[in-house]
Amino acid sequence: MRILVIDTDVHIREVLVQRLRGRGHLADGAQTAAEAVDMMSAATYDIVLLEILMPQSAVLDMLAWMRKLAFPPRCIVMSGVANLWKRANPDVRVAGVLQKPFAFEELLHLLA
Repeated sequence: MRILVIDTDVHIREVLVQRLRGRGHLADGAQTAAEAVDMMSAATYDIVLLEILMPQSAVLDMLAWMRKLAFPPRCIVMSGVANLWKRANPDVRVAGVLQKPFAFEELLHLLA
């Protein structure tokens, strides 16, 4: 499975990419929405893990942009305020929501 991790926190991003690669996935990381758009324009991803606390409402813009792709990836959003995000965006459809900190096994369950 090809997975893109989009998170402004370099440590979290690198740990997730390495752990996913260790599980046999093709995983890449992006720090910004612009970097992620470039990467998704060049390659097809099955899953996108997206930190929801990105600057300037980038998350909703990213989700809208991904829905327009020929083969849109499943999106899992993650944040320390994930529960607040779910209440504020009840109509936004995603494959899963992870509340940080989360156990890696929670992520694996959503990937299955």
